[in-house]
Amino acid sequence: MKNQITILLCFVFLCGSCSQIEFVLKNQNTKTAINNLVEYSVEGDEKGYLSDALIEGFGYIRNEADQNFLLNVALKEEQLKTSIGTNQVTHSTKYDINLVYELVSIKKDCEKIVKEYNFSFVHYPKAEGSNFGSDQALEDIYKNNIKNNVFKFKNFIESNGLLISCLNED
Repeated sequence: MKNQITILLCFVFLCGSCSQIEFVLKNQNTKTAINNLVEYSVEGDEKGYLSDALIEGFGYIRNEADQNFLLNVALKEEQLKTSIGTNQVTHSTKYDINLVYELVSIKKDCEKIVKEYNFSFVHYPKAEGSNFGSDQALEDIYKNNIKNNVFKFKNFIESNGLLISCLNED
């Protein structure tokens, strides 16, 4: 009998104490004010990776009437062989990437937003045999860095009060 009362009391306390729990991770609406309003102009070295990241970050325009902004992005890449062996085989390559974003409003007279980002990473290519794994790793690192940079710029412009006031102007 004591065991049943103990279990019942534990159950009551457990239910009562857990009733005010709020889960931190909720489904967030990923739609933001600038999604599907931006046309892109990309120039530079790895345009394919950058274009994919821009579409993932900003969406794409479904109707020409929805186009409010033009985003010009210039990508410049420099490769520096940081370690070369005695047989002239590269042991590591440093990639320095420069991205310059310029967001211009098409429909309204809003202030142009210009932001420049620089980042770099080092890749260690495989010197002997098949380079498939090494090449795939380089591609993944490159894509992830570009994607993270695009989302960093998106966060910058969304937190910028000029963009919100530009969207809300009548």
